[in-house]
Amino acid sequence: MDAYAYKDTMLCGSGTLNLVAFENGINPARVYTYSWYEVPNTSGAPLGTDKTFTVNPTKNTQYYLEVRNDGGCFSNDTVNVAIYPKIGLSVPLYISAVQKDTIIAILSGTNYNLDVITASTEYPTTFKWEPDILFEPYDSWNSSIYVDKDIYAQIPPERIVTLKDPETRRMTKYILIDVKAETSVGCLDSLKLYAKMVDNMSFGNVFSPNGDGINDRWEVPKDYLFPDLSIEIFDRWGAQVWSASGDKAAKGWDGRTNNGKELPIGTYYYVVKFNINTFDKNWAPVTGSITIVR
Repeated sequence: MDAYAYKDTMLCGSGTLNLVAFENGINPARVYTYSWYEVPNTSGAPLGTDKTFTVNPTKNTQYYLEVRNDGGCFSNDTVNVAIYPKIGLSVPLYISAVQKDTIIAILSGTNYNLDVITASTEYPTTFKWEPDILFEPYDSWNSSIYVDKDIYAQIPPERIVTLKDPETRRMTKYILIDVKAETSVGCLDSLKLYAKMVDNMSFGNVFSPNGDGINDRWEVPKDYLFPDLSIEIFDRWGAQVWSASGDKAAKGWDGRTNNGKELPIGTYYYVVKFNINTFDKNWAPVTGSITIVR
């Protein structure tokens, strides 16, 4: 009779593992008993007495198996369990801070940096982004995503999913993105992201800056996608009454002049410049009207 304690194996991070005893040359007429130990303690009361032994090691550990039958014959074997750090994929704070968890928005016709970070950097790690048609490079933790209407049409249908937009609360189509990682020792991890392609922008045409906390500001949607955003507001005679750029523009217009003077009820006219590097005509300057009510 020969006993085998499964093959050497590993865990990434923590978790449970089932070790299974195998025997060659057994006699069906005999009764067999199993004893599992953690090396170096290979005698005394065993840790397990079933053919399958569930373990939860926190460090590299060797287990010892002894199989006996009621005729006095026995055999033994060992199995090694190696513990490696979990990769721990996550989205960097600078992405998740302005989006909602793993739901992101990307502008049509623009390159958008998309990175992942790992909790462990102990072992060399390879990465792969899918669908790879969107990424350059598609095999790096630090990639760039690009999508326009032509590329969107080439995305496999199973990668277009419908989710509730965390901002509008409307059901919206998203691109399902997978990033997979594997270390040189064989640990695996993956992360799913959902990307909404933004190819147009709609603006509110009325707001009430009366200080009640409801609709007090006129804002550009998804302003975080436009770090160099600029806004100009004009009255009916063409005189500029307010302007802002960058972070100030992202906060929106409160219905006052740049000097803080409250403007009267009426219709005003805006020029919004997205100021992004793209050939997509959707991001040319936008003009329109906005009405103040109180």
